[in-house]
Amino acid sequence: MAFTPIDIHVEYELLHNLSIYKYARDVLMPPAVDYFKYTLKVQSKGSISIFDETSLCDLEVNERYLEYPIKGDLIILMTADSHPDATYVAYAEPCGIASNGRPLVAHVFINTAQINPDDEDLNEHTNYYIQVMLHELIHALGFSSAFFPSYPGAEYDNVTY
Repeated sequence: MAFTPIDIHVEYELLHNLSIYKYARDVLMPPAVDYFKYTLKVQSKGSISIFDETSLCDLEVNERYLEYPIKGDLIILMTADSHPDATYVAYAEPCGIASNGRPLVAHVFINTAQINPDDEDLNEHTNYYIQVMLHELIHALGFSSAFFPSYPGAEYDNVTY
């Protein structure tokens, strides 16, 4: 099977706030997704049938995801909410894992207390927020300490990370 540029499919349907929906869809995610499209190649499955996968990230999603394959190598389910006491801008976690250990489905959460599309100063911080999304997509791709033991050749007994 040949290696092809990764096809990351982002689902915005779970973003119930129209402002953050548009900001994520039109501003934040396209450059982050494009970065990986041009730098990362994978052995593509072509499409993902979530019904066959292990998890939907503990999120309530549209039943169509369970019935029809989605074109892509990684599906990102985006959510957002305001957590004013939290200092994080966003977080991500892979949650649908293929039999070979590669993430197929991931959840990316945006803290709207930190990224507020209605903020007058938003444009000043957009480049930073795009960098945050790049960072979170790295976690969505499985680059996190939770996945270290599953990396090929990894034998961790007393490793600190």
